[in-house]
Amino acid sequence: MSRTPRAKLRNILITVALGSFMGQIDNSIVNVSLPVIQKDFNISLTLTEWVVTAYLITISSTLLLCGKLADAFGWKRIFVTGLSIFTVGSLICGLSVNIAMLLLGVSIQAVGGAMIISSGPAISTHAADEKDRGKALSVTAVSISLALCLGPLLGGILTATLGWHSIFFVNVPVGVIAIILAVRNIEKDEPHTNTLFDWKGGVLFILSLWLILFPLDTIGESYMPAGLFIGLLFAGVLLWFLFALYERKQSNSLLRFSLFRSRIFVYNGIAAMLNFTAMYIFIFLLPFYLETFRHFSTVQAGLLYLPMPLAFLVAAPVSGSISDRIGSRGLCITGMGIMGVALLLMSFLGQNTGLPYLILVVALIGIGYGMFQTPNNSAVLGSVPDADRGVTSGTLSTMKNIGMILGITASGSLFTALQTLGKQNAAAQQLSAQAIQNQSFTFALHITFLVAMVIALLAMVACIPAKARIGKQ
Repeated sequence: MSRTPRAKLRNILITVALGSFMGQIDNSIVNVSLPVIQKDFNISLTLTEWVVTAYLITISSTLLLCGKLADAFGWKRIFVTGLSIFTVGSLICGLSVNIAMLLLGVSIQAVGGAMIISSGPAISTHAADEKDRGKALSVTAVSISLALCLGPLLGGILTATLGWHSIFFVNVPVGVIAIILAVRNIEKDEPHTNTLFDWKGGVLFILSLWLILFPLDTIGESYMPAGLFIGLLFAGVLLWFLFALYERKQSNSLLRFSLFRSRIFVYNGIAAMLNFTAMYIFIFLLPFYLETFRHFSTVQAGLLYLPMPLAFLVAAPVSGSISDRIGSRGLCITGMGIMGVALLLMSFLGQNTGLPYLILVVALIGIGYGMFQTPNNSAVLGSVPDADRGVTSGTLSTMKNIGMILGITASGSLFTALQTLGKQNAAAQQLSAQAIQNQSFTFALHITFLVAMVIALLAMVACIPAKARIGKQ
């Protein structure tokens, strides 16, 4: 028997999954519409990228804060507030008449998304019995997979028929429904800590993370002078150390330093960050290979991307159910091993690679990703008491988002540098312009995917010490 009656548990899990679905599908829809937004506002590619960057950095810097808020004021209250803020942000984005208004709306969305992400898993974990925790968390994993599947296609259809504003407006009715369901289905919970909220620590943490992540995101961009890059990064690291010193003296510290004394949390957290780094190298490079190099249409590229989320849709709930019986470590190791092999196979892609090979490799990445994610989440959230699950979820999600940003940054800067080197080597061979372009592209693609493979294997190694007892994950 679970802590919550089965019918009530089902409604809670569906509600949490809907909130996660809304946030995830928004990301995938926006990526497809970026070229249209750029043309509509007549802005540079660099400024256009900030539609994604502003969201990622904002959500990364506020996840921990929102996790602490969830523990301090109750998971349901923060979850419902997050849905409300996300819906308002979506409305602002849809009404945007310039890029500044759009970036404001996206940043508001990110704050709401951080509240949803940091409180949702804690609600699911608390509602389910220990032996069913993996199954409960897999419901959210499935909703995210569905969002990944539907996002690119839905975004293309809405943008082509109703304009890019519609991709944001679609969140408004969905958000209203999610709020109503959350108010009705999720049981009210009392604050899980009696101490006052650490606002000073929160401000220090957000500023430090922004100053660190912003320059890292601009690696390879000409508009960021080396002196400013070093200065911002140094200031961010300095603020982070001041934050750590300040927090150690606080009884109501924002960051639970005791988490980092837990082997389960540390190794699973490192593995999760490396997993997202490797995954987002793949996500960033695949469209360029399909559309720029192989000249597939946007719709064809979207269809060839589908095997990954579909495979994830199958693997995530199965691995969650199995982890409830045998534990998480073996599944996490296997999942990252499969992903590492798939990324190795991606390094052999060329101009004439057959579609069956490509579909198989993309599906393997989805299988490995799905086998890893649910057991990893279950192990981390199951290793802490109820009172710390909000801040633990926020901390883990922060590490994942940092990995996401590192993956996008590393793939872009590394691929560009390698392609430049490849062009120089090909030019020395007196090849034609097209041959130079093709050879330099495949050279950069192969090595970047090999780097992603190494990162995935490092994540696999990080899983080895992260053993959690069954029922205590």
